Amino acid sequence: ITLENVSQQQSCISTITMHLNNNYISIMTVLLNNDRTPQ
Repeated sequence: ITLENVSQQQSCISTITMHLNNNYISIMTVLLNNDRTPQ
């Protein structure tokens, strides 16, 4: 494995992680907002 490959993998992993975090935050926000609305 070359150093270039490693850095590419790391940036790919960090991008995926960022997307997962964003999705998680938006899902939690939706859930919290749903909790606030009166039934």
